[in-house]
Amino acid sequence: MSDIAICHTSGSAECTGETMSELTKRFQSIVEGKTFRKQKNSDPNSVMFNAQALQKFVDSIEIGNDPISDPHIFKGQFIAVPVLLALSMEMALKAWWAREIKDNAVPKTHDLLELFDGLPEQTRIRLENSHPALPNPDHPQLQPLRQGLRSLLASNREKFVEWRYPYEILHSSFPIGEFKAALSSVIDEFLK
Repeated sequence: MSDIAICHTSGSAECTGETMSELTKRFQSIVEGKTFRKQKNSDPNSVMFNAQALQKFVDSIEIGNDPISDPHIFKGQFIAVPVLLALSMEMALKAWWAREIKDNAVPKTHDLLELFDGLPEQTRIRLENSHPALPNPDHPQLQPLRQGLRSLLASNREKFVEWRYPYEILHSSFPIGEFKAALSSVIDEFLK
């Protein structure tokens, strides 16, 4: 194996300059449980790239799995999809924070509503307009057919924390399709 510098594909063009042998040693120390230095990366494009990666991974694990054939895979999917979608939304909102609020550190919270409400007003309006509520045309006084972005985030604000420990909750639901649509809206607006 040649000893060339390695560039990580994290959505940015930055290169760490690590050689293959240095990279191998670092990953080996991680696998062996040795401590390593965590480097904070608040580059908005890199954070959004990671949100997209999780979104695409969720799409890949949902395709073609027969829940009857293996109950472990079905249960794993049942737990993983809400956790990964909520984490992806958290990262997407934090990417907006990193891009829009340059003088403030990105908050260390999993609360989706807190992240959304902390964005500048014009950004919140833009995001809400990208994923508006769809009222029920036959019965406007009833629940909308689709929640608006802020309402969806409010009703799912702590799902990442809740769904990581599914054995601790007796009843919980997660609107996968609606959440995926909202996540796509948040990501697509960022990329415009």
